[in-house]
Amino acid sequence: MENTHHTDTGQSPYADQRSTDDHGEFLRLIVGVWRRRNLVLAITLAATVAMFVLTAMKPSQYTASATLLLDPRQQQLAASSNQVVSDLDISDPVMANEIAMLRSSTLLERVVQRIGIDEFTPIDPGLASQGLSTRLAQYIRRALGISSYDQQDFELISLEERRLNRIVQSLRNGLRIKRIDESYVIEVSVTTGLAQLSAEVANTLAQIYLETQLRERQKVIEKATDWLSDQVALREGELTQAEQRVEQAKKDNLDYAGASPQVLEQQALSLNQALSSVRADKTRIKEELEILESIPAENLLEVNLQPNAYPAIAALQSTRRSLVQEEARLSILYGPNHPKRRLLDAEISRVESEFAREVTKQKRNLSENITALAARETSLSADILEIERGISNISERSLTLRQLETEANAIRDGYETALTRLADTRAQLQIQRAEAKVVNAAAIPAGPSAPRIKLMTGFGASLGLSLGLVLALLMEILEKGFRRDPDIERATGVRVLTRLPIKRSAASECLYLERIRQLWTVLSKRMNDEASVIMMTSSMPGEGKTTTAMNLANAAASMGRSVVLLDLDTRQKSLSRQVGLFSGPDLHAHLTQGCDLDEVIHSADDLSFDFAGIGPETVGAPIYSGRVLRALFANLKKRYDIVIVDAPPLLPVSDSLSIAPLVDQVLFVVQYGATARGSVADGLATLRNIGVVPEGIVMSWTDPRTEPRGYPQQGAIKPALSSGF
Repeated sequence: MENTHHTDTGQSPYADQRSTDDHGEFLRLIVGVWRRRNLVLAITLAATVAMFVLTAMKPSQYTASATLLLDPRQQQLAASSNQVVSDLDISDPVMANEIAMLRSSTLLERVVQRIGIDEFTPIDPGLASQGLSTRLAQYIRRALGISSYDQQDFELISLEERRLNRIVQSLRNGLRIKRIDESYVIEVSVTTGLAQLSAEVANTLAQIYLETQLRERQKVIEKATDWLSDQVALREGELTQAEQRVEQAKKDNLDYAGASPQVLEQQALSLNQALSSVRADKTRIKEELEILESIPAENLLEVNLQPNAYPAIAALQSTRRSLVQEEARLSILYGPNHPKRRLLDAEISRVESEFAREVTKQKRNLSENITALAARETSLSADILEIERGISNISERSLTLRQLETEANAIRDGYETALTRLADTRAQLQIQRAEAKVVNAAAIPAGPSAPRIKLMTGFGASLGLSLGLVLALLMEILEKGFRRDPDIERATGVRVLTRLPIKRSAASECLYLERIRQLWTVLSKRMNDEASVIMMTSSMPGEGKTTTAMNLANAAASMGRSVVLLDLDTRQKSLSRQVGLFSGPDLHAHLTQGCDLDEVIHSADDLSFDFAGIGPETVGAPIYSGRVLRALFANLKKRYDIVIVDAPPLLPVSDSLSIAPLVDQVLFVVQYGATARGSVADGLATLRNIGVVPEGIVMSWTDPRTEPRGYPQQGAIKPALSSGF
């Protein structure tokens, strides 16, 4: 039979469809949570009961509420070091300040003193019996060495002060003050253990707040009046000094300025123009001098210079050219020693000497002109710089004067504003009233406001349910192994051929045997009635490959096939121990000593298949060559329809790597929910590294509760082992 497992990609025909099944993972999580429903219910029940007990143990509390309306008109005054008194609008910060004032300990102490401290005896924490939570908190503080007061400070506080502090703290714990929406209304709610006391505290607190507000308002305005008087006197002195500085600055400017800034600017413009002209002449003369110096003396006679720039040089050049022309004419008529030619040569020499003297003179004149122009340039630059400094000084003095005038105007405005504010403040002091009023007085509550047993019990149930669901979901997510076929197929690219449930009952054992027969049916379809060698392996030991191999052999034999089961796991010999090696030589003797194959194959009445394995007398873990195993498989395929090999696991040892390329089909066993995902991936990668792709995956030891119910098995195949997994 052709080894089809080397070229089969192992992809399920439904792999693409399953990979696009977005809700598969969600369904797995739902099923996992459902399997842990008892845990979720237990946590929910425990949280519900605990919340009910804790709520029922709390004493009854009564809440009374009074409402205050703040006056939205801007009449409150405030003073600060950098702001004159101004009206204060009722904004969010102002409302927060008022709420903080209502919650202040000072105000609550006045409430207790006005009502009478003896009226608060029932709610005094120091006299009431302490609850379990209070005692537990005190025990923890003592164990950690934490104390609310330093011992020395505690001894300095009198008993009455301690009592007052306890009562005030108790009232603060039950005091709730809030702004109603975005209005100017503040609700004052007081919660105590007595209905009448709650209403009396709320009303007294509102009344004392109004009295305190009016008194504080008057104090603020009196302080503002005193402060404004000081500010007026201070601003008056500052204004006098500022005006004196302005007058002195004007006088200094008149004394300093010899000319107006416009005249100095005109002078600077004229000097700049003259400086530009001097620089242009200097540049031009430098260029002329460079031209004269760049031409060699012997070539200068032949260069046509500008007659206007150098008239003497140009005249000498013209005279020489005429003499040279005459000399050329005479050279035709006379010899070189003729008197006329000798006279003409002397004249030419004289003109050339005079030309050289004139050029030297012209260069000297140009150098002197450059020196004079440079001196002129330096003088003009100094004059311009002096004028610019004068303009800058005048501008700075003018700027200083403007700044002094601006400061004087600002001080004058502040002085006038302070006068106006002072007059307004003195008028306000005569018409002060409270900024708030009581809209609704607190009434005695008809019933307790806490504890709300039903609400808190419902909250405990919701909290427990949420915690239970989260815990169950985390347990499902953190499971290390595979549980669903689509998960392992998506992760490995290899199909799952069957799922073998753990045999816990007769029904699960029937389902297990049916799945074994299903596995055999799938494998037999690929054999085309040819003899085949099937290898059973896994990533790690203890995943059920040996038991699966025995039951698969039993299923094939029950279908009328001749089957031999080989135990090539030479290290564990699990199959040999379970079946029991019969007397005589073992498979090792055949492979290494040449013992006849018929002598090492054993059969028994209670087994429907033959068996060959390694006996206990074989010491160590022998490893057989591929040539020997190939010959063994060829001989067995001539005798049997099916050869099933129980091979060692892939990751601990390498024995299976020499067996896998020689067989026709490889089955990879994965234990349900236990084999680490990384181990599965590493095992399959090991097979792919030698060019072997498993025929499929067998999921072992699955939970029967997750498997669909089947028909009762009548006349089904019997298990090869009585114990199962």
